[in-house]
Amino acid sequence: MKRIIRAEILFFAAFFAFSCQAARSPFQVDRMRESAPVQISQQDVHVQGNFQELQPLDRNQKDPRWQYIDPLSVYMRTVWPDNIRTIRAAVNYLLEPTGYRLVTSHPAPREASLLVDKPLPPIARMQRTMPVVDALQLLVGLDNYVVIDRAHRLVSFQKNGGGV
Repeated sequence: MKRIIRAEILFFAAFFAFSCQAARSPFQVDRMRESAPVQISQQDVHVQGNFQELQPLDRNQKDPRWQYIDPLSVYMRTVWPDNIRTIRAAVNYLLEPTGYRLVTSHPAPREASLLVDKPLPPIARMQRTMPVVDALQLLVGLDNYVVIDRAHRLVSFQKNGGGV
């Protein structure tokens, strides 16, 4: 207990000292200190392997690195156009640049179409930045699941406790 109190006192003292220094003009320099130069050792790392030379991409050629990026983990802003009034429209708007599609008919769970035909929830109207998969979860609600088929690039929804 004494250590915690001491740590709090030290933290408060450091904060108070810093705030007193910050009260002065930030552009004034009281004194300059000379420090010894830092020596950086440079080492070359020798890597052996069968590497290909990088070739510039043509304008119409797709970047081969796209397959290593999960489009559903990319951050997006949840700012909806005026014409988006349902969860289905918002999900389609979110998924458009990712290459994924919303599926609400077979083979999707039966309740998927019921979940996405509801009006946009008020919590989704808040503008924020989050991964696409989190925005999908926010749209459908925390009591439901986001079902992702990465092989076929399909997204659907399922009620909590719903069976397949």
